[in-house]
Amino acid sequence: MARTRFIRSGELVDVQESAPLPVSVVGEATSQDVNATVVVPTAPYHGVVTVASAGTAVALSDTAQALAAGVQVRAHIGNTGLIYVGGDTVAAANGYRLAQGESVFLSIADLADVYVDAAEDGDAVSFLAS
Repeated sequence: MARTRFIRSGELVDVQESAPLPVSVVGEATSQDVNATVVVPTAPYHGVVTVASAGTAVALSDTAQALAAGVQVRAHIGNTGLIYVGGDTVAAANGYRLAQGESVFLSIADLADVYVDAAEDGDAVSFLAS
């Protein structure tokens, strides 16, 4: 079983996956203790998505895929145009633009909710999600 660790008061502490993680929240004038549950991904998801026809949004996943952290999307270094990242209506006019080799991380709950489009036919992205 993989270990999850964090640093508390300068010491490395192991966290059990099923146990609440104590967190101290400090405001301007008050502080209080709360419990936060850490969701540890069991495995990463990865893939390559190619936009066959520029101007057509393509989902990173054809089926729902729940994520605990989110997804990193990177435009392939061999692309000839820009990649546009967003939701199901992503296009050149409204997408987050990625040039060759650039990437973006999205904190999102479902991989199927992330779409890419391209300025050129055949350009692609790689993704790594958990």
